Amino acid sequence: MNNLVPVDLEFFLHCHYKAEPHPQADAPAYQSAKNKLLRAGVIVETPEDCERQFTTTEKGWVWLQMLLATPYPAQRWGDPREEAE
Repeated sequence: MNNLVPVDLEFFLHCHYKAEPHPQADAPAYQSAKNKLLRAGVIVETPEDCERQFTTTEKGWVWLQMLLATPYPAQRWGDPREEAE
C-alpha cells in the first residue's frame, strides 16, 4: 500500500472500530480510501445482513498492530559542524 494519506488511515480505523457507515462515505476522498484499502486486502465488505458495512481482515488486524507499535519520532542532537562534511 503506497502513497497513503491521512484519510486512508482514518477510514481504516473507522472500519475497524465502528459498526455504522462512515458519515462521509460518499465523499470522493473516502471512496478513494475505500477502494485503496479493499485492493490492499486490509478491509472487506460484510454481508448485507451484518450490522457493519466493512470490517478489517486478518491482514488489516496485523497492519493495525504494526501501526500501533510504531514509535514516535526521536530528535537527535549533534554537532552541526559534522553536517558540513
